[in-house]
Amino acid sequence: MNNLDVLIRTVCDNFKLDINGLHGIYHWRRVEQNGKILHKLLPETDLTVITLFAYIHDSQRICEDDDDLHGPRASDWAIENLGGLVSISKAQLGLLVEACYGHTSELFSENLTIQAGRQIIFFFFFIK
Repeated sequence: MNNLDVLIRTVCDNFKLDINGLHGIYHWRRVEQNGKILHKLLPETDLTVITLFAYIHDSQRICEDDDDLHGPRASDWAIENLGGLVSISKAQLGLLVEACYGHTSELFSENLTIQAGRQIIFFFFFIK
C-alpha cells in the first residue's frame, strides 16, 4: 500500500461531519490501532485491508446517529476513489468493499479479514 497519508488527507477533506467528532479521525485512528492488535493475534488477516477499512468505513456518514447507508456509500467511495490513491489488488478491494458495505448490517462473515474489520469496531469500545 502506498500513499496512506494522501488517502487519510483526502478522506478527512471530504468528510461531511466534524472531523473531531464521534465518527471522525480519532475513531478511525483507534480502529487502525486496534486492527493492528487484532492482526497480531490473527496474522492470516490482511493488514492492508484492515487499515483501509479503518479510515473508510465511516467516512461517508452524513450524520452521527442513525445512518444505515453509510457503509454502502463507503463501499461506493472506495470503488470510485481508491485506485488513484493506494495500490491494492482487486481481491483486496473486493474484501474492503464487502467489509464496508456490510459493517452496518451484518455481524458475521466467513472471511477472516472482513470479520476482523467488523470486530474492530466492537473491540474499539474496550481497548483505548
